[in-house]
Amino acid sequence: MVNQAVTGMGGLGKTQLAVEFAYQYGYRFQGVHWLDMREAGTLESQVALCGSKMGFPNYPPTQPEQVAVTLNEWKQNGPRLLILDNFEEVEAANDVFSNLGHSNLRLLITSRRADWSPALGLSRVPLDEFSPDESLAFLRNYIPKERESDDELEKLAKHLGYLPLALELAGRYLEKQPRLTTTAYLAQLGQALEHRSMQNWKAEQKSLTGHDLSLLQTFARSWEEVQDPTTQQLFIRLGYCAPNTLIPYEVLETALGDNKEPCDECLSTLTDLGLLKSGPSIHPLLAQFARRLDTEHTHLKPFSEAFGELVKSTNRTEGQTGDYSLFAPLLLHARAVAEYAEMAALEPAGTLWNELGYHIKVLADFAGARAAYERALRIFEKALGEDHPNVATLVNNLGMVLQDLGDHARAKAAYERALRIDEAAFGPGHPKVAIRINNLGNVLQDLGDYVGAKAAFERALKIDEAVFGPDHPRVAIRINNLGMVLQDLGDHARAKAAYERALRIDEAAFGPGHPKVAI
Repeated sequence: MVNQAVTGMGGLGKTQLAVEFAYQYGYRFQGVHWLDMREAGTLESQVALCGSKMGFPNYPPTQPEQVAVTLNEWKQNGPRLLILDNFEEVEAANDVFSNLGHSNLRLLITSRRADWSPALGLSRVPLDEFSPDESLAFLRNYIPKERESDDELEKLAKHLGYLPLALELAGRYLEKQPRLTTTAYLAQLGQALEHRSMQNWKAEQKSLTGHDLSLLQTFARSWEEVQDPTTQQLFIRLGYCAPNTLIPYEVLETALGDNKEPCDECLSTLTDLGLLKSGPSIHPLLAQFARRLDTEHTHLKPFSEAFGELVKSTNRTEGQTGDYSLFAPLLLHARAVAEYAEMAALEPAGTLWNELGYHIKVLADFAGARAAYERALRIFEKALGEDHPNVATLVNNLGMVLQDLGDHARAKAAYERALRIDEAAFGPGHPKVAIRINNLGNVLQDLGDYVGAKAAFERALKIDEAVFGPDHPRVAIRINNLGMVLQDLGDHARAKAAYERALRIDEAAFGPGHPKVAI
């Protein structure tokens, strides 16, 4: 057996695996010795403690002598298995290994840290969460089939992120609460870290290895090792991202704000401590722990603002390049940040939902876009008032997706409301007013009100001609729309004249081979 390090985030069962290994294979060794390395600099005291349990005659009174006697016995009469549990002092590893380095000593380390030097010769065994099937089988140790269906237990396991310690605590709790259904427990669970079942609710049920039976305490031990404020900021803000989902680099940089330079170093620290998974991504319960640290939303507000700018920029780039895959890696994270910002009643939630609505509409998910726009509208109305120009923009966006859904009557009402707001805010001759009138004309055309549509297009044209001049490409759009409704009205001669004028403008502006000219 080579020296090994079992690594991973808190709650995966690293210590339990070491216990099981000792139980299964301890007979192959002259002795199995457990060294609790949770506290820094405890190697000598732990070795001395082990020696005191070995029944040496005339065991010396001082610690240095005790350590010498114990190590000599281990090295002379082996092989010995030394389990260094919760050994997190990577920096002290060379000294520890030099003291314990001997052909008769085999080391098994459990640690949250993953950054062990290859020079130590350790074989690293990274642990992960249970699979869904393993989680179900584990919960069945506490909850028989006649009590709960597989479906209910699978929902519970998923909610707890398949984390072994969380599943054990939940299983113990349900076992002691025979009248509590899993469905009712899930409803109580909410933010799992806050529930009594996850907080050492049976303190008298001690762990045989002295470990915390509390998720909060387990995660806190890793968090205490994060001393750098920038790394702390990154972890807390990533708690608002979608769990178990790859986090793109631009999101990491967004979380760091203006101080992007140490991003890789911060990421490495959090991954090495098991607070982030490689990829990177974050476990759902660690995400809860991170959000719990942000008691006053000190991090959520700037992060949601910056994330809003990120998705806005991405939407703009997609529109310019036609590459609508750029938003995909951000989608689940943008939704998550929007949800948390909305729950905290933060205004950036409105921007996030609006940008999400825009992207979802581009993907032709009109029902999803409508839901996003409606959420954005509620937030902006509450934050800015019902007659703010930003509200008009959202009402207009909602009108467009209602039109896509075929709900022309509600689309018309939305465009009319947006028009009223902008007329009051900017005056009747403003270019924004022309946009609202043009959209109103489009839906009137869909409703078969060609006379009303014609009047709307003519008014929009008049505004844009006055603002931009008669030969501007924006004017060409209005003339083209007018031509279409004239065609609907059977006025083909005037429709032809309108199309010809629009063509001349675009040829002059873009050249004869431009797609706009082809239209």
